[in-house]
Amino acid sequence: MSSAGGQSFHFAPRLQNESFKESPLRHQRFLSDKLSLKSGMQVLDIGCGVGGPMRNFTKWTGANFVGININAYQIECAKMHTKDISQLCRFIHTSNM
Repeated sequence: MSSAGGQSFHFAPRLQNESFKESPLRHQRFLSDKLSLKSGMQVLDIGCGVGGPMRNFTKWTGANFVGININAYQIECAKMHTKDISQLCRFIHTSNM
């Protein structure tokens, strides 16, 4: 199961000599540092989509994430994308956002 857009639906400005794939990863790393994410923290990701950024944040920091989304298919994709770190990620499907 995968989403048509890959594991992330956001973009970041590209630096010179930076690939399209590298720019969102750099930006996610920047956000992770700015938020001072670390192991043991509880983080809520509202509108988590397919969980790509959540997966990266969790792997880099060890923080625990709860992802909330209105799209059941995207939640199922997110569960697949994070199955190797499922003890740190959980998901809630809701239509009440």
